[in-house]
Amino acid sequence: MRVEAYIEGLDKPGRSVVEAIRRTVRAAAPTSVEDIKYGMPVFRIGPDYLFYLGGWKKHAAI
Repeated sequence: MRVEAYIEGLDKPGRSVVEAIRRTVRAAAPTSVEDIKYGMPVFRIGPDYLFYLGGWKKHAAI
């Protein structure tokens, strides 16, 4: 699964929050790489994980 597919599978309210977090991370850490681990997006720089991101209908978690 790719990060885009994960986000597309979210309900609209959760999707907009996750997309906003994703834009913020890309601006703050432009060298970070997105991946999927444990079924959710993860951001990392090199071998170090920054955080995991999960989205649901009424909330998101990092």
